[in-house]
Amino acid sequence: MKLVYCAQFHETCGYSHAAMGYLRAIDSVLSDHPQVNFKILSLSFDVRTLSSVPPEDLDLIEKYHFSSQGELDNFLKEGEYNCIWHMTSVVPDLFEIKNIGHLYNNLSWNLRSVIKGSLENYHLLAWETDELPQEYKEAISRYNTKEVIAPSKWNKDTISKIFKSKFIPHVIEGQHTEKNKQLDLPINIKDKFVVFCLSEWVRRKNFNSLVKAFICEFHDKEDAVLVIKTSIPKRVSQESFISSFKQLRDSVRVPSQRENNIILLIDYLDKENINYLYEACDLFALPSYGEGFSIPTAQAASAGKNILCSPVGGHVDYL
Repeated sequence: MKLVYCAQFHETCGYSHAAMGYLRAIDSVLSDHPQVNFKILSLSFDVRTLSSVPPEDLDLIEKYHFSSQGELDNFLKEGEYNCIWHMTSVVPDLFEIKNIGHLYNNLSWNLRSVIKGSLENYHLLAWETDELPQEYKEAISRYNTKEVIAPSKWNKDTISKIFKSKFIPHVIEGQHTEKNKQLDLPINIKDKFVVFCLSEWVRRKNFNSLVKAFICEFHDKEDAVLVIKTSIPKRVSQESFISSFKQLRDSVRVPSQRENNIILLIDYLDKENINYLYEACDLFALPSYGEGFSIPTAQAASAGKNILCSPVGGHVDYL
């Protein structure tokens, strides 16, 4: 049996973190299934993210990724393979647009052809609302997808209205069982009430409300601190991003002198640093407008932290 798993393994988005979780899980059991010829293909919308992949993840990607064009061509030419495509449903179409995406190892392959050329294809999809967009429905139908894999029961209920769907949750590695490494932060967070948020910076995550609410409640409290770990959005410079964040912070009017009690972290942090932030926080807050699963929230829950989040979405499965 031949199986190729196509995903955004090299990015910093939720889809990337989820894909690496599944890849580690597959790697842990693959030795028990020698009949499976398992390979991966990695695609990215932002080549800059290659420098943000931990060395241990890069080693795992290299272990299963096609190493040469010849190896890839032979795998696809011989046919009779199955395909998992783990991404939003419109990504295959977006990758047809010149210069919008990057393929790892500079290999030449067409995502739509890889999916269509498989014996059976399975689409792994997380979505943030209770209705799939029309373009998603059309894409899934176009590829004659056998089954859509959903990471939450909430997603499965949505997808099952139209397509056959299977529930397979994302892989969560509990922070309480792993090592942590203290960070050198601009504010000493020891003995403070720490609110922690970890996510990519997109409108759906509702960072504006989080920052404004924290300032309104804690602007004059020196024993409270908000720590935001995020990444700069694609095609946005660091200077522009920091300037916009300062404007957001300063736009909140408060009746008295405010404390400098918000920490914005945009540089790469290794897993031990992230574990430290989870362990140090008193409250994990992510007031998103919608989540298909939310790995950061699940990790906070596995660490036994108090959580502030929206009352609907895939994360409700485990809260």
